[in-house]
Amino acid sequence: HLFCGHMMKRKEAKKLATTSEAETEVLDRDILKYAQYKVASVVTGIFVVNLIHPSVSTAMFELYNCEHIHFKGDVDDSPEWLEIDNHTQCKVGSYWIYVAVSMTMIVIYVFGWPFTVLQVMRHYHNMKLVVVKRKGMLSDNPSD
Repeated sequence: HLFCGHMMKRKEAKKLATTSEAETEVLDRDILKYAQYKVASVVTGIFVVNLIHPSVSTAMFELYNCEHIHFKGDVDDSPEWLEIDNHTQCKVGSYWIYVAVSMTMIVIYVFGWPFTVLQVMRHYHNMKLVVVKRKGMLSDNPSD
């Protein structure tokens, strides 16, 4: 998990007794600082991306908002144009490229991002980040 490699190093150091108690305590403090930094970085990243999520989602769905523009004498068969860009005709030419990009973004970002955040938060919720301090040593197992 988060500091699996560091925990193995610490356990090996304890088994081999090559480090002093003070050095092990410094290593434990460094591991804890790293874990706190990593969690804070992930939470900050999620917060920042969530700030832009509504506007990107809105922009992706606005691509499907087309309107009929009637010209003089052309009432029956009027073309549809994008409401946000009156220079782009709907369902013709480059519109399909926009649709392909929009559909990809809707699947990956609009729906995929909240699912990813849910999985990351579930991972951090299930992770054992509680470290118990006993007799000057940090332990990852509260029953030690």
